[in-house]
Amino acid sequence: FTKFDLDEDGEIDVSELAAGLDSIGAFLNEEQIELFRDDIDDDSNGTISLNEFLMAVRQRQRIRDNSRKHQRRSTHVAFDELHEMSEALEEAWALIILISEEDPEKWDESVEKMFASFDKDGSDSVDISELGRGLSSLGVNLSSEQLIAFRDSIDSDGDFSISLNEFKTGLRKIVDEGFPDEMSMMFDAIMSQVPKNEQKSGLTFTQLCGWDQLQELETNCIVDKPWLEKIFNELSTEDGSDRVLPKDKFVDFAEKLEEANDIEEGSSASNVAWRKIVKLCISDPNGWMRRMEMMYLDMDKDKDGEVDALELGAGLKSLDIVLTEAQLSAFKNDIDKDGSDGISLDEFLMAVKVRVKAAAEDANSENNVAVEKAWSKVLGGADSDPSGWAKRVEEMFTKFDLD
Repeated sequence: FTKFDLDEDGEIDVSELAAGLDSIGAFLNEEQIELFRDDIDDDSNGTISLNEFLMAVRQRQRIRDNSRKHQRRSTHVAFDELHEMSEALEEAWALIILISEEDPEKWDESVEKMFASFDKDGSDSVDISELGRGLSSLGVNLSSEQLIAFRDSIDSDGDFSISLNEFKTGLRKIVDEGFPDEMSMMFDAIMSQVPKNEQKSGLTFTQLCGWDQLQELETNCIVDKPWLEKIFNELSTEDGSDRVLPKDKFVDFAEKLEEANDIEEGSSASNVAWRKIVKLCISDPNGWMRRMEMMYLDMDKDKDGEVDALELGAGLKSLDIVLTEAQLSAFKNDIDKDGSDGISLDEFLMAVKVRVKAAAEDANSENNVAVEKAWSKVLGGADSDPSGWAKRVEEMFTKFDLD
């Protein structure tokens, strides 16, 4: 806040906000700056106080922390971000192309003039900061991640800056070939992490497994190596002694990942719902059956002896369990053993019994493991002196007998 408050009057006005955000790489146009300010300016006096700034940051932190609650990033999020990035970069290039083609006969001159306007320090290369400010001056405001992706799509020699030749080549390629689709961008992003001397006509299995999103899915047990290798072998082709996944098959591979993630999301939501129901039962070991009967009767609003999907959804919502339509259907079908499209009391109670029993067995198993670990410690102390183990055990007993 102090860094943004240039005149040190305890308030940040719109010009100070714009300069401050620019300094941290967040380039917004005039309309976006005003929206940003209005989102923080609670008393609507046109400026931001320290208290307003702190409250806004805390609120954003809570939103961010809630979104991280399950500590898992789905492929949908990754693909949504990619789609957003693709649209932003396409918008940037479209505007540059439009400006460069205002006078086709002077294309080179127009591009060189544009490049010079970006190259503020006259170094004949445009760094990431100059690129951001240059695009912003054209009305194109990219996030830091989008800006880096834009730079990397042109920076052919990997020196983290753009020369005039690279700028012209990148622009000409877009004009001639069109903007790459999202899956091509993702494929190229993974391939760019592979050293030039190791690149082939596609991605090897090892290179593919280095992809960040894939590692997150594997870490969270949504996919595993054998499954990945099976899908890879189905879609890959031979390149010398290696098998590789070509770019035109990468979209099929990504779709398989999304399908796996859909299944996991439905399963996770169902597991959360069952955990809450089982927790209710365990908290009342003597009366849980009656409690589940009451829960069922409350859900059966029309008293027809069957709980349909709408009634089930309303009942789960009363327990703060909110499922999507697809997740709710999967949850219902898991209980509806006779396929009648409704859940009877017997089906509901049986499903609860099975899960309560499984939870009890899991708890017993955990308890047994803990007991075995304790015995291992005790035996370790006794076995440390085989000839005098009895004395060691007596000493251990005395040590335990605190009073």
